[in-house]
Amino acid sequence: MLLFNVGEIAYLTHGVGERRIEAVIINKINRKTAIVETFVGGREFEVSVGALIRDRDLIQEVFDYVNNNIKDMKKRELSEAIKKNNIDKVKKLINAGVDVNAKYDDAITALHYASIYNRPEIAKKLINAGADINARDKEGKTAFDIAKEEDYQEIIDLLENYNKKTKNYGKTTIQCN
Repeated sequence: MLLFNVGEIAYLTHGVGERRIEAVIINKINRKTAIVETFVGGREFEVSVGALIRDRDLIQEVFDYVNNNIKDMKKRELSEAIKKNNIDKVKKLINAGVDVNAKYDDAITALHYASIYNRPEIAKKLINAGADINARDKEGKTAFDIAKEEDYQEIIDLLENYNKKTKNYGKTTIQCN
């Protein structure tokens, strides 16, 4: 009998325990094998019972690792969607709970990317999802500063209008240099 039950969380080891991936058992084949689905990428694998372990502390460690990787993957997907002007993908990621204020290299946020690539419609979606219009990158620049440098008028107008609307609610105002 397989020691794990369908729906139970375990983790897979790859190689000599070098990499562990959290998985959920979705089907038993026989007493020595099962079908599992990983939480990273949703891939299904047929595995032997020997590749599955139940150590709860280790499972929590793996779970934390997987969650962090998923957050990083979503963050990277968001920046790529902004670069490619893929508004549908940006909407899906926002709806899936991607952190719109996550910092990339040089402390750039998704809103900075929207300014860098002149994506006013995406900038609006990010702002509506709670993007911090006053976030500063490593050089101290906001998304507004970048739009101003590049003379991206639609983004400048969007950020100025947003700032005017929120000024009465105690938000920090955009520095118009």
